[in-house]
Amino acid sequence: MDIRGDGGFEACIGATEQGEYRIVRDLADLEPWEALPAGFRRHFEPRPATLSLEDELVRRALEMASSSGRNEAGLWLACQLRDAGRSEAEADAAMLRYRRGVGSHNRKGEPEAYTIEEVRASIRSAYSRPARDPWDDNGHPVSAVPASAARSLRSFPFTDTGNAERFAQSCGERFR
Repeated sequence: MDIRGDGGFEACIGATEQGEYRIVRDLADLEPWEALPAGFRRHFEPRPATLSLEDELVRRALEMASSSGRNEAGLWLACQLRDAGRSEAEADAAMLRYRRGVGSHNRKGEPEAYTIEEVRASIRSAYSRPARDPWDDNGHPVSAVPASAARSLRSFPFTDTGNAERFAQSCGERFR
């Protein structure tokens, strides 16, 4: 598959000026789907017409994990669940779904499990503080990610994907 490499385009079959596409890897030896970053997978996975609040928050946390880190996004998720009035048991179930989706590699791409102990530590930390109002006056979710963790708009590459990421970072929540 060529995804805009060397001026290319998304293609599974066909050719470019450099030649025909061909299979260069045994298709039975591919990485598992879950090993791909959640931010990439979301473009290819169908979304239900409506998501529960928990599912929507887990989806957002998975997107956030690639730029903010698994623990930071996990704590954000636990705080949002607390703020939405969910019990610790409900938060535990949602956090375990997040754990399964976040993968087994850290931000550096190295194998490192996101452990149940880390999940439970995030829940304990979030629920040790009083809940905040979960939504702002415009009906948008309140972000618990500190400004220092938010990615600068200039840090995205100047590509179609980078433009989409810049758009999503700055105002995407109002257009989903």
